[in-house]
Amino acid sequence: MTARKVLIVDDEIDVRESLGMLLELERFSPMTAPHGAAALEMLGQNVPDIIISDFMMPWMNGREFVTKVKAREDTRHIPVILVSAVDPGPPEPWDAFLKKPAQIQTLLDTMRRLLGH
Repeated sequence: MTARKVLIVDDEIDVRESLGMLLELERFSPMTAPHGAAALEMLGQNVPDIIISDFMMPWMNGREFVTKVKAREDTRHIPVILVSAVDPGPPEPWDAFLKKPAQIQTLLDTMRRLLGH
């Protein structure tokens, strides 16, 4: 079985790298982007199976990023998990929300639920 692709969007390099390593151990194939604009550019070339996005980022916050993902015909089907230390409030264009710091098992369970296994 091919590893499911996960796009991790977070402005903190430590978060991107550590989460990427953890997900590789769980047989996912991580891709990373430092902010929403870079992630949107990546989506044109490589569509992930699921996206994990931070909320508070420069240039474009998580709400703006997820709204753009869900507005595109080619990416609206991708489940998105928003993670944040602050409550982003409604409306909620994302598929799940986890409060930072999220437990890895909670994140994995949420990912598997959204991916349908």
